[in-house]
Amino acid sequence: MPRVTKASTKARRSQERLRRIEAILDTVEQVFREKGYVATTTEQIAQAAGVGVGTIYNSFSSKERLYGAVIERIADGLLEEMRDLASRPLGAEGVLEALIRTRLVDYDRHRLFFVLFSCEQSSGAYPQPEALSDRVVSSYYRYLDMVGKLLERGVEAGLFERIHPLYLALSFEGVLGAFMGYWSRPEQSEPLDAQVRRVKETLLKVAAPKHVVAASSAAVVRADAEPCREIFITRYDFQRLKELIAVARGFGNEELARHLGDLDEGLARGRIVDPKLVPPDVVTMNSRVLLQDSDGGPSQVRSLVFPVDAGKSAENVSILEPMGTAMLGCRVGSLMQFEETGRRRRLRIQAIQYQPESAGDYHL
Repeated sequence: MPRVTKASTKARRSQERLRRIEAILDTVEQVFREKGYVATTTEQIAQAAGVGVGTIYNSFSSKERLYGAVIERIADGLLEEMRDLASRPLGAEGVLEALIRTRLVDYDRHRLFFVLFSCEQSSGAYPQPEALSDRVVSSYYRYLDMVGKLLERGVEAGLFERIHPLYLALSFEGVLGAFMGYWSRPEQSEPLDAQVRRVKETLLKVAAPKHVVAASSAAVVRADAEPCREIFITRYDFQRLKELIAVARGFGNEELARHLGDLDEGLARGRIVDPKLVPPDVVTMNSRVLLQDSDGGPSQVRSLVFPVDAGKSAENVSILEPMGTAMLGCRVGSLMQFEETGRRRRLRIQAIQYQPESAGDYHL
């Protein structure tokens, strides 16, 4: 009979403790995914894991540290997958497809990690990543670095514009997040292979070299085009609109692509400012505006909204419609011009009845 030593007993107990912690983290991760960070209580965590609340505090000391442990596991697994992709002898398109598929398959799980570095984090619904651990923060930047290097294969192959790898990685995350937001509704869902194809096609369009873009879509110059207007926009709305443009380009036709080019050009001229610094006489997202037809028609009220809200009210107009794109950034008293059903329309901004920034209603 083998002799049991104190060292072997200690090692066995240590392994048992590690297995118990891993089992708790498996359960807790699922609870966080279902309920979110704020809505999850320590009591719910203990009940789901089948342990006492004291066990949770003895092992992790707080809900925040428990969340940090879950995030570190997710980040470690994600980085390992990136290392695996980097080691594969894949061409530029092959590695792009594999990267997209990897992120799509585990998107809901990965989101617990990525939400800490998104616009949602500023809502206060999630802990600051720096408060969890330095490891969480460093893992995010290591991930972006690894994705940027993977996408550099596309740069070398002439698929992408020669820009900084970090911007390629951020563009990839933006397009992916926009698509997943769109597919989150059951009626918009698509099979995985179709999702991979959609994201890939959109990325290839969004980050295509400039000479390819110029050859595929000629610029339309109008003699009576309205003068450039300065667009004031919050960083939150700017990021949502850029993601929206990327998705719409993937699903739209040539005519819509030209229209989206106008919107994208307007954003490129935009001034990203703190919500409190947006002038009160400027049309921003979710503003309600009183318009007067320059031909003497009746006044009308329109609210500039994101496409998801366009059908909620008869007065809503989507930013993706010509009228909506023309409204963004206009000031009270200015004349906006756009084409609708084959004819030129001119409407003057009479008044802004509601602007979220002036009202203090941020992140609508």
